[in-house]
Amino acid sequence: MMEVDVTTPLREGGEVGERNWGERAKEVAIQFLKFGLISFGGPVAHIAVIEKMFVRECGWISHEELTELIGLTSSLPGPLSTKIIIAIGTMRLSSPLGGIISFLCFSGPAAIILVLCAAFLTQLDQDSIPPVYDNILKGLYCGAVAIVAQAGMILAKKMPPKKEYLTLIFVSAGIFIVSQRFLTMMLLLVFGALFSILFVKPENSQSPKKEASANKQVDVSKTYEKIPFIGKQSLIAFVAIFGVLYFFRWLTEWPIFLLMEGFYRIGSIIFGGGHVVLPMIVTHFGELGLLDQNQFMNGFLIVSFLPGPMFNISAYLGMVMKGPFAALYCYASMFAPGFLTMWGMLPYWLSLRKNPRVERALKGVSCISVGFVFSAIYMMWEHTTQPSPLHSISTICITLGVLLTYDPPAPFVIILGGVYRWILYCLGV
Repeated sequence: MMEVDVTTPLREGGEVGERNWGERAKEVAIQFLKFGLISFGGPVAHIAVIEKMFVRECGWISHEELTELIGLTSSLPGPLSTKIIIAIGTMRLSSPLGGIISFLCFSGPAAIILVLCAAFLTQLDQDSIPPVYDNILKGLYCGAVAIVAQAGMILAKKMPPKKEYLTLIFVSAGIFIVSQRFLTMMLLLVFGALFSILFVKPENSQSPKKEASANKQVDVSKTYEKIPFIGKQSLIAFVAIFGVLYFFRWLTEWPIFLLMEGFYRIGSIIFGGGHVVLPMIVTHFGELGLLDQNQFMNGFLIVSFLPGPMFNISAYLGMVMKGPFAALYCYASMFAPGFLTMWGMLPYWLSLRKNPRVERALKGVSCISVGFVFSAIYMMWEHTTQPSPLHSISTICITLGVLLTYDPPAPFVIILGGVYRWILYCLGV
């Protein structure tokens, strides 16, 4: 009976692969670079492309494995689609290097463009922008507000239809609007987890049909058992890095540790989608005096035009705040928790999935995070109210209406907002 080395992929167009690691690493890089260049539309659209490219066309994973990966990555911090492609790359090359290669090819091109845009915009004096261009810019911002509003609605619909969860969403949004502090965020996240455990009734037992479907699911943790650095080592690294950054951030208050610790901490508590990161970033670094609303809004506009995850905004903001080196370490700090927690939890996924308290706690945290997205709508709209709040409300209504009715790409919605505000300016309304 032929023995297969664990470093050899079990799928290669339906057959056992015989190529060496370097050739497969090159293939992973090419495939994920292709994916990175077409990954517009957010995590839902990303998953559809992942299913087509890596399940049906490449055959690198099965439908059952993809379903389990979606469940796992939804329960961990970080952007959903990014964690899935890291898992696929890790599985494909039987090494954490596979996850790193797949991530860099997926996210890297857009991150480089963001850094270049930040370098250009930092040379401009936005206080001297002519009124017509200022109106167009505010219109673009309004289009961005509409995109966040749609994201909040989509995320809210994904939450279980229980009054307790809906209460968490809107209570967290209301509280954070009046207390925009990072400490408030942390307290609300803890409250959401505890409230969900203590007051939300457990789901009823599954129907025979759902139980049969669950029994067919694949335990993806077994795929990673023999891969180095998967499991306890990753969890230890995650906690150790957090502790070291926190210690030096308070000991020295050097900018490098302020930024790295901030992005690492934010990346460690993001649940519920990439848009959740927006209010956390602007609140935390705004409190430190390192980031203003103009810089943040410009970064969000640009990242909305590009493929890849919303977390790429960390590279832009690092460049704006402290330069090229900061762009690199802010980018790495933002994504690192997703890498480490996913690699760390893979061996324990099956047991955690069956724990109802863990499931309810994660749902509570997700609901609080969705509330933060709704609070971001107000925070971003507040920045668009000059020179006329009515113009901003009108622009948001139109762009959001188009978005909800026709679901066009995000760049189209942003441009529509700018064009509409330009028309209002030209008409003298």
